[in-house]
Amino acid sequence: MIYLARGGFWLTGGQIISAGAVFATSLAFANLLPPQIYGTYKYILTLAGLFTAISLTGLSASLTQAVARGLEKTWQPIFKSKIRWSLIAGAVTLSAASYYFFKNNFILGGGLMIAGLFLPLMESAGLYPYLLQGRKNYQDTAKYLGISQIFSGLILITALFFTKNLFLIIAAYFLSWIISRWIILKIILKKQPLIGEIDQDAVRYGKHLSLIDIINQVAEYLDKILIFQFLGASEVAVYSIAMAVPEQIRAFIKNLNFFLLPKFSAQNVAVVQKNLSKKIILLLLGLLIIVAIYIFGAPFFFKLFFPKYLTSINYSQFLALGLIAYASIVPLNFLKAHKFTGKLYQSNNFTSLFQIISLLILIKFFGIWGAVTAKVLTKFFNFAYLWIASKNAIKK
Repeated sequence: MIYLARGGFWLTGGQIISAGAVFATSLAFANLLPPQIYGTYKYILTLAGLFTAISLTGLSASLTQAVARGLEKTWQPIFKSKIRWSLIAGAVTLSAASYYFFKNNFILGGGLMIAGLFLPLMESAGLYPYLLQGRKNYQDTAKYLGISQIFSGLILITALFFTKNLFLIIAAYFLSWIISRWIILKIILKKQPLIGEIDQDAVRYGKHLSLIDIINQVAEYLDKILIFQFLGASEVAVYSIAMAVPEQIRAFIKNLNFFLLPKFSAQNVAVVQKNLSKKIILLLLGLLIIVAIYIFGAPFFFKLFFPKYLTSINYSQFLALGLIAYASIVPLNFLKAHKFTGKLYQSNNFTSLFQIISLLILIKFFGIWGAVTAKVLTKFFNFAYLWIASKNAIKK
């Protein structure tokens, strides 16, 4: 609890600032941009996000795990691998752009071309929070993430005031993140040089985690892709606004990753075993209270800030129920910290397949309600599976 309180002060404060910036940006998109353009913007970013799965997303957790054990120079091979694979992700995105150009869809083709050119620079510099996370430097983590979010939000809001051009808005999004991330990365490495040795297993372990995460990435982004294909861009906008607040609450919950992974990495399995279930139950109770408050307040919130998207209210309330299942981050970080790779493979594969099948079936027949139902059911399926998997791993 002392450990959480010390780090939580900075990360919670930083998350409040970041959430404020994200909220202001969402408000600008909802009120300054037509739903058709906003939905197309979200669809292009969704495709770009899907292609980042190729950039070895698991390197971030592997870096944190190594740095938490004092092996900070692991940054060097991790960063080099991230650059190489981010270039491949960018090339795949450009290939998708070429496909849309061939189909005479110049809007999606042009948007993906911008994303493909900028994606490698944005992704490779995005490792810095995980270096700070491994060092347990939560003050700088919160500060720099907050600065990045505010900078990106200001650039995007400014762009929305001056233009409705989709290509300029997408370029503003990527450039704002690229500039802030690279400047911050340079500051971090100059401020505190790397110490310790290199974990020779880190890149290999990062590749394992990335392979585990690929199907999860597909499942995570599939909802907006299917809604765009079956229902159109405007419905993607409605769905995105419905997700806006639950996603920000989830971001607060995910801050616990910054504590749990380095903490569990520095402890042996027996120590973690002693209080694992207790941590999960306490987090469940806290999440229940948060969700109840949001469900009650959502109608007032939307009427005040998103009057054009009142149809999103019920979707948003139902999506909030899935937040309860984010107690799964406790067993998830335990499995990552102690390299239960087999359990992680099983969890991600089964959960992702469950979500993909649910989305394919339910969206086709029930539209947005199908999407939100699939998302919530998947979160609880994942929670149950990870809790059982962590107990079995401990027994072994």
